[in-house]
Amino acid sequence: MNYSDVVSEDVLKSRNPGCNCTDDCSSESECACLVRSYGRNYSILEHLLLQVLNCTNRLVQYFTNDFTALQVYETATRGRGVQATRDLVPGEFVCTFKGLYLPMTSAYNEAALQFKRYGDIYVMVVREFIGYAHRLVVETAIDGTSMDWEIKNYPPPSAFINHSCCPNMTVVPVRVETDQPIFALFATKDIDLGEELTYDYIEKSGEHIIPSSKRCLCGAENCRRLLPQFI
Repeated sequence: MNYSDVVSEDVLKSRNPGCNCTDDCSSESECACLVRSYGRNYSILEHLLLQVLNCTNRLVQYFTNDFTALQVYETATRGRGVQATRDLVPGEFVCTFKGLYLPMTSAYNEAALQFKRYGDIYVMVVREFIGYAHRLVVETAIDGTSMDWEIKNYPPPSAFINHSCCPNMTVVPVRVETDQPIFALFATKDIDLGEELTYDYIEKSGEHIIPSSKRCLCGAENCRRLLPQFI
């Protein structure tokens, strides 16, 4: 048997058409979206169900610009942060990380400029790997402070979500009819009203973590003491 870890171009660029359901996409054996994801692996609350049309699976697609669960506030030691405006449950879709998509070369330059100007970086990079060798196949960068024609207020509150070494959210790349992913944030644990929303800036990375010179002030028991370097 021949084996290759090379991913063909047509696979990387293929469209993601979704399902052909005409009902409410509730059948885990008939809905193509649920079949591919082995059923639902998220939570949806009643107030969201009332807003969607028929399909209850396309949360990220329908609520890309919904930041009602987020409120920007001043933290005691880390500048601005974001807190929850309602109770959230594990697996619940919280928000997307909105902004301007950047080529990787521009992402590094923009991150350096932001750190020099603000002392913070608002660029998120998601790397996707495949195979046992963890072959890097996709790199996507979004500048959370850049203007996006869909957003009415700049920057969106998602730009101010702080890092934590023990976060309560995770980032999932979600594709809607294109190979360019949307960065969706989901709750990983119960989050109370008023609790700070956080994610790990170096989560799930198979790469060696290079620490920066900036102290991490997340306060978690497993704190790494230094924030990860933007690489």
